[in-house]
Amino acid sequence: MRNNPAVALPALLPTVLAVVVAAASVVAIGARSLEAAGGGQTWLQAWAVALGLSLLATMRRRWPAFRTPASGSAWALAGVAGCALLVRHAMDCIVLAAQEAPWSTGDWMGFDLGEGTIALALAILSIPAVVLGGLRRPRPLLLFPSLVALVLLLSPLVLALLDTASGAVATGGSLVPPVLLAGCLAWTAALVGPAALPLRAHRTFLDRALPRFALAGVLVGLPWAVLATAAPGRVIGGGEILLAEAGARAFGRYGDRIGAGCEGLFSLLAAVIVLVLAGRVAARALPWLRSGALIGLVALAAVASAWLPLPTLIFATGIIGWVAVLLGPEEAPWVPAGSLEVEALVTPPSGDPPT
Repeated sequence: MRNNPAVALPALLPTVLAVVVAAASVVAIGARSLEAAGGGQTWLQAWAVALGLSLLATMRRRWPAFRTPASGSAWALAGVAGCALLVRHAMDCIVLAAQEAPWSTGDWMGFDLGEGTIALALAILSIPAVVLGGLRRPRPLLLFPSLVALVLLLSPLVLALLDTASGAVATGGSLVPPVLLAGCLAWTAALVGPAALPLRAHRTFLDRALPRFALAGVLVGLPWAVLATAAPGRVIGGGEILLAEAGARAFGRYGDRIGAGCEGLFSLLAAVIVLVLAGRVAARALPWLRSGALIGLVALAAVASAWLPLPTLIFATGIIGWVAVLLGPEEAPWVPAGSLEVEALVTPPSGDPPT
């Protein structure tokens, strides 16, 4: 039998994806967790606890897993819920970025013009993953959208940090409510692992540790950067958009809309990435799941985003995501890096043609 080289990812892809999913967890729920904290210092402590939960999620694959269709279904639903929460946040951002648009001119089946626009954008962004076999392809094509998402998110913050920092770090109230909110998407850290991504052959220590270092840097650094670029009155008890004040500092007049637009586009790209990664984990336990199923998952996420009240969506995302982690990510067949042939990765056990 001819030996083939082991499947290898771009060296930095897991790290870039770890940054995106960590930043998405902050962006989607950051404003609400800050309001619950009542102050910047308590908020930073809450995200430090969320970092611990995220690191725990990254180590979940070392424990026994329940290798049943139920675990795959849980991961698929977790991806839908996480995607829906990010889509809802993207909608909030777009409403601020384009205030003059007629977002509330009536609705159809629970979708107004704004929600319909966001759902359509989500469907369009998912097309490349469907066409290119994103659920089972050995090299998931997520590097480019991840880099674009990071540029959108970081540009207002980096430019705003060049201005004088305001340091809104007042002590707040109880730590429990902001921790519960900050932890509702912490489970997404488990998506950047062997159940969703092929392992690189001859992995080094940095291959294993760098994504976790990046995760820590984002979950601690991003909340700090938000506080450092916003006046206390605009952050604590402020709106739902974290980058609005940073955008105003970076771009001047109408900069809050630019920041909100960047945050909204980032949230849309992150929603697709979370859904695809969760779908790749689910596909390990559900052999019948193919990339075309992403269209159905996108539709479910859009409906959940439009129909469910936000508190219900936050609660469901946290519960379903952590249930999926407890059931365990299905171990991918490429875990022994460097010892498996490419054909074995892309050809299903049933003998069906590669997807």
